[in-house]
Amino acid sequence: MKCKRGRVFRPFLYAGLFILSTSSYAVSDTKLIFSFDSFNYSESTSIHSISGSWDDEISEGDQALSVSRITLGFEYKNYSFESIVRNDSYYGFDNETAQFIYLTENKAPLENGRDYALNIKPDKSSSAGLRFGINHMINPGLKLSGFFSFLKPTDLVHGELNGHAMAIDSNDYDFNFSSELYYEEDPLFERETDSIEGYGYSIDLIVDYRINDTWSINLELLDVVGELLIDQAAYTGAEATSKIKVFDENGYLTYDPVISGIESNKDFVYQFNMQTHLSVSYQLSDKNSLVIEHYSLAGFDYQKLSLLQKVGHNRVSWILIPELSTAGIKFEHPNFSIGLETDSLGYKKMKYLSITSQLSWAF
Repeated sequence: MKCKRGRVFRPFLYAGLFILSTSSYAVSDTKLIFSFDSFNYSESTSIHSISGSWDDEISEGDQALSVSRITLGFEYKNYSFESIVRNDSYYGFDNETAQFIYLTENKAPLENGRDYALNIKPDKSSSAGLRFGINHMINPGLKLSGFFSFLKPTDLVHGELNGHAMAIDSNDYDFNFSSELYYEEDPLFERETDSIEGYGYSIDLIVDYRINDTWSINLELLDVVGELLIDQAAYTGAEATSKIKVFDENGYLTYDPVISGIESNKDFVYQFNMQTHLSVSYQLSDKNSLVIEHYSLAGFDYQKLSLLQKVGHNRVSWILIPELSTAGIKFEHPNFSIGLETDSLGYKKMKYLSITSQLSWAF
């Protein structure tokens, strides 16, 4: 059945791409617009590993994050109306915690007598809704844009876990920790919960300033203000220990904590982290530009260097992020663009992965 569906779908896909590639470049008052942006980074191990497989060894580092947005809608003159789906995930942790999880998930020998710190701060939300935008030309070189999103939360994990684990043998350990978590699905103790309810909002601001024929600046401030107001989110404040132990068929201790604490529901306000993106472009020639960019997100900052080349009606950007050992490429057609940045061609080894795509179809 999968093959048949693919054969039916492909002609429509090719036809759609042909229409987009051959459609007029003339300005129209009405456009169909689509965008997809996904940024993922893990400092101490690969993205694939920290997502749950734990198949890559742990190096130095104490954070991981994943931020994505998908929008689809219309633009009419200076206004836009879109649906939006977004995910915002940030994890701060002690590096020893990541090492301990890696060892126990893989049933690897523990260092007898070692005390592993257990410290994790998850900050994750997913939401969906509607996004309204307006832009205004202050003068021929200065454009201001503002966007307001009305959101409904769909997922949540927020709080912290603190404690330690002491290895008393290569396959056995004592542990105790305290945790305070708000969530949509219980990540620790398998509590049954209802879907979360509530609403939220977010405001984005964008400034485009063309100083002269050589220099231009773009500043994006995403989630300048924004929050999700969640009604009666599931909450657990608990202490957990290994007073009663269960071992697997190979004699390795399995996670089965003895729990004491409270389970309840509380109103909760989730605050979005503001994202900052500053881009400075210098026109080297009629066909080449040099672009320097600065990104800041939840305490994670990095710089990007790009060489942008015009090829007919299209543009190609060659991208380098030296501090993250990352390279990338972006192709821009008048009607669509796609970009990829990564530090590895093997998906199980990637610590950095950014994918962007945009489509604009005038009609």
